[in-house]
Amino acid sequence: MGLPSVKLHDIDFKLRHKIPKVLPLLVREQTHHSFYTFFQTFWDVVVPGTAGYFNWHVKYLCDQLQLVAERVFRNEARSHDLIINVPPGVLGRSGSGNGRVF
Repeated sequence: MGLPSVKLHDIDFKLRHKIPKVLPLLVREQTHHSFYTFFQTFWDVVVPGTAGYFNWHVKYLCDQLQLVAERVFRNEARSHDLIINVPPGVLGRSGSGNGRVF
């Protein structure tokens, strides 16, 4: 009998630190195969105190970046270039209105 599937980003941030030994295994399992899940899980670490806005375009960008990274890890030749243009202030915008650069 396996453990129920729980999305780590649904667990309250303060509660995450109270789960001593199971949490690293959960984080690793949940984020190992999906950059999008990794991005959602650690958003509050990158931009503390700011709710993430994970619309379809964020998932699409994460999926495209994951495809490129996996190709590079497999040491395969590229079939095309990937250029991503993001307008200023769209990503990394804190709740106070101060832009952040990642």
